[in-house]
Amino acid sequence: MREYLQHIANLRGLLSLYPLLLFLLAGCSLVGGVSSPIPGQVLFQDDFSEPSGDWPVQADSGGFTGYQDGAYRIQVEQPFTERQAIADFKTADALIQVMTTRNGGPTDNRFGILCRYQDALNYYSFQISTDGYFAVLKVAEGTPGLLGMESMWRHESLRPGQAQHFIEVKCAGDELNLKVDGELLISVRDSSFTTGAVGVSAGTFREGGTDILFDRFQVLYP
Repeated sequence: MREYLQHIANLRGLLSLYPLLLFLLAGCSLVGGVSSPIPGQVLFQDDFSEPSGDWPVQADSGGFTGYQDGAYRIQVEQPFTERQAIADFKTADALIQVMTTRNGGPTDNRFGILCRYQDALNYYSFQISTDGYFAVLKVAEGTPGLLGMESMWRHESLRPGQAQHFIEVKCAGDELNLKVDGELLISVRDSSFTTGAVGVSAGTFREGGTDILFDRFQVLYP
């Protein structure tokens, strides 16, 4: 009988700890929820209404990169030149969105989003042009190469001369997608870079003067 009573006492002791165990387990779940974002969750955003310190500002004879009139402006004066702006934010999987407006310069231009940016020699670049072309590039050790295409492609949804475009880039695992104005233009796969910074870029071909405004930039968990 004494052993039976001792067994009951032990059970009561364990049961008294049960609420504490539930509390601790709930705490672990909450911690896990914070560290694991859900699809559609905003990871980073900037409407460029005022300088945040997350983006570079530079002005020189070759052009301008910085905040202007509630947007982020990249102006490129020299032919066959690209200027990039990398945000102070890094991630692995991301859905990157931005509204772009042609502020001036030739329609034979190029501009878009950078994903998984390691450094100036290694990153993915998703570009469109005002005259209706698009491309996905991988720059590895400073050497650019097109992914899934041999040259920039034209797409019927990119109407030549259209001033504004909403660009969406998905980098999830080895999947790389480019959407413009809600239309999927291309989906390719590459696993060279798995994480990195995000950014925007604008560039020129034969004629200088590309001038692009970026607004409503945000990074979502895909």
